[in-house]
Amino acid sequence: MAQRRPWIKQKRLIFLAGEGKSERGYGRWLNKLAFERNLPIAFTVDALRGGDPLDLVEQAVARIRSMRGRRGPFAVRGLLLDADLRGRALNRDAQALRVADQLNLRLIWQDPIHEAFLLRHFEGFQSHCPPNEREATTLLKGMWPTYRKGMDGTEYGRVLTQAHLARARMAEPDLDQFLKAAGWQ
Repeated sequence: MAQRRPWIKQKRLIFLAGEGKSERGYGRWLNKLAFERNLPIAFTVDALRGGDPLDLVEQAVARIRSMRGRRGPFAVRGLLLDADLRGRALNRDAQALRVADQLNLRLIWQDPIHEAFLLRHFEGFQSHCPPNEREATTLLKGMWPTYRKGMDGTEYGRVLTQAHLARARMAEPDLDQFLKAAGWQ
């Protein structure tokens, strides 16, 4: 008698893009944590070319559409972008918000930049918002001396843990809402 293959629970596909390699590394770290926790979600992570918020939203939408046939529909879509990009062209900012809303692309604002966003993963820094990249990077390197831009998910995982993510989720409502929508409780 032939043995029946075990049923494998289908994972929800989650799309997460960001402005560059650092955000891609962060997304891959999230994917690793989800796997370790045996969550029924899988992240497809992409690095974009940069630009203003509208450029980034349009790039993310194009990537989602190009992947649709190969990977199936994404249950949740997110975009990590630096808040310091806002305000340069208000009409383009408004258009970016409209397009993201229409396509259910969740914007995860890193205020003001990725290094400040990462800083809020550390104890005592959850409400800290350095005013610029230089100060954010200096403070982050005080907590994480080996940090450098463009690290991959494995390098993030050498320092950041589930506890770091829990702290960040309390400080970063956009991140928390994105992860809840993805199925991460």
